[in-house]
Amino acid sequence: ITLADGTAVTLSFEDDGISASAGCNTMSGAANWDDGTLEVAGELATTMMACPDGLQEQEDWLASLLTSSPAIALDGDTLIVGDDTTGMVLEERANLPLEGTVWQLEELMSPSAVSAVAAGIAGLTIDATGTQVQVAAGCNTGSGSVTVEPAGDASTGTIDFGPLAMTRKACPEDAMNVEAQVLTVLDGPVDYSIDGSTLTLTKGDAGLRYRGG
Repeated sequence: ITLADGTAVTLSFEDDGISASAGCNTMSGAANWDDGTLEVAGELATTMMACPDGLQEQEDWLASLLTSSPAIALDGDTLIVGDDTTGMVLEERANLPLEGTVWQLEELMSPSAVSAVAAGIAGLTIDATGTQVQVAAGCNTGSGSVTVEPAGDASTGTIDFGPLAMTRKACPEDAMNVEAQVLTVLDGPVDYSIDGSTLTLTKGDAGLRYRGG
């Protein structure tokens, strides 16, 4: 398959599970890869964002490959999934820095669902000093202080969000629902992890997943 212009396939491994994207929705599920074969337990859960035809085709291809029990092998920074007939070759991507990266919100996470967020309506940026944050919460915008532990290049840690000073515009219901979860998570200590260009923030059973650019 030839990827649509400007898109990429990403595949992440964590906590006995995988997360994958072909440029539109995010798929995830429990999986095992210890014996050189990728075994996905059941169907992959996926966000439900409508995708253009080209992206939908490569998304369907990726889901089919991952659930076909393909061979999987790591050679240095190169991951090979499948074979010469049906497969892909992926290169490890360095983690983006927490500070200074513009993070765009892609998904809201709860115990029962992962919900896609319309592109461009919410995001955050922590300044290079790791002490101030600019937030777009879904409709309103604001800023506040943060403390990052550990500071520097760590891919996991804690961000302690101080009170955010936000604008008070009235917004459509969908935007307000996004904003409500964003502001619930961005309040006090929040666990963070960075995997390539993906930033995940979790607080209790709620979470936010951002894509950096």
